[in-house]
Amino acid sequence: MAITLIIKGIIIGVAAIIPGVSGSVFAVVTGVYDDMIFAISNIRKSTKKSILFLLPIVSGILLGVLLAANPVLEVCNKFPLYSYCFFIGIMLGSLPTPVAKLKTLGRIKPKQIIIAAACFLIVVALRFCAALSGAGNLVTIPSISGFVDLLALFLCGFVSVGVMALPGVSGSVTLMVLGFYGTIYKAAGSPARLVKSIVEWDKSSALAAVDGTLLLIPFLIGGALGFFAASKFISAELKSNPKSVYMAVIGFITGSAVTLVVDGILPATKVFSGGNFIMWLLIFAFTLSGGLLIRVFNFDKK
Repeated sequence: MAITLIIKGIIIGVAAIIPGVSGSVFAVVTGVYDDMIFAISNIRKSTKKSILFLLPIVSGILLGVLLAANPVLEVCNKFPLYSYCFFIGIMLGSLPTPVAKLKTLGRIKPKQIIIAAACFLIVVALRFCAALSGAGNLVTIPSISGFVDLLALFLCGFVSVGVMALPGVSGSVTLMVLGFYGTIYKAAGSPARLVKSIVEWDKSSALAAVDGTLLLIPFLIGGALGFFAASKFISAELKSNPKSVYMAVIGFITGSAVTLVVDGILPATKVFSGGNFIMWLLIFAFTLSGGLLIRVFNFDKK
């Protein structure tokens, strides 16, 4: 059981580092999303049970991020078209999971269709807002200089990590919209730079790395509280309005797939001739392989 949860955590961790991809989508894909939300939201009531469930998943997520960050990002940079096709296939292949759960809950009402459409539009709107936000890629806070910086980093963590509890919403895209992507991206590399500077006994580099590392503290505190608050809300909704939650999941996943088409496929296809049969065949093949892979694993079945 623990080994299985670690493997699923690794998959979620790898997904979380892919630009524009939501790790929570892959929590749905691997069939642990509902249980994770309930475990986080009930950690004070069932501390031991929740920790025993979450520990292997969190360990797997960290392992996935540490081991796969550079290779996955390198593949995405070198082969963006086919990488994004594969990820889109995985997302579309995950849709039968919430659809199957909806079938057990009865008839879908118009207001739930509206919820799905709204969630779809939210994800697409976030992506286009991020594209218009040039400040997102800049380092807006190089070091903490006062209470305002602390509050800004805390709120940024609360919002960006909190929305990651929603399948299909990318934390990196949210950071771009908020104008903190460059700041947090650089700060995330500070601990590694700190270790390197200590080994090389480079005092000036070590002090700069300490400043960057300190930026992460209020961000992570806000992120933890944001994710906990979002999990509590989603957990309550899963109990009282499960159909609305699963319709929202469908909206978020399909919206995320559309943003990946915009990010990864449209720019690449402009380079090629529209009549390139081999290219379109490969697009179809990689998209299909992603969808088939996730259905073969069949993670959503307990």
